[in-house]
Amino acid sequence: MINFQDILNAGIGLVRASDEAVQKAVVDAQKSFEDLKNKGASDNSDAAIRVRQVLADALRAAGIQQ
Repeated sequence: MINFQDILNAGIGLVRASDEAVQKAVVDAQKSFEDLKNKGASDNSDAAIRVRQVLADALRAAGIQQ
């Protein structure tokens, strides 16, 4: 039979598991961002260079520092 202590322990376990899942998701998202950033930084195609220039010009025109 399930008692109050079992329910309490299950709740604590759920909170811990949720916290661990969130922390893992954050780490995974950071790694994915770094991978994408590095992939974009290594792209020196004409299209990538044009996109960087257009964005830099737009940010400069908007008064946003790079």
